[in-house]
Amino acid sequence: MFSCVIVTVIYTLFNVALYVVLTPDELLITPATAVVFAEKVYGRYAFIMPLCVAISTVGSANGAIMTSSR
Repeated sequence: MFSCVIVTVIYTLFNVALYVVLTPDELLITPATAVVFAEKVYGRYAFIMPLCVAISTVGSANGAIMTSSR
């Protein structure tokens, strides 16, 4: 139960950060808002965001594989 609250708070805070940093036009135009967000916030270390997204995707795939067999 507590973990669901933590994930919800993190998700909400990330969305608020997107709306604070990016303009509405940037949010509408870009297909990868997290990458544009990282370019503005992290500068030359923007490669971290796509790396984190890739790691998260692999983790989600692992969870899907483990639960689909049951």
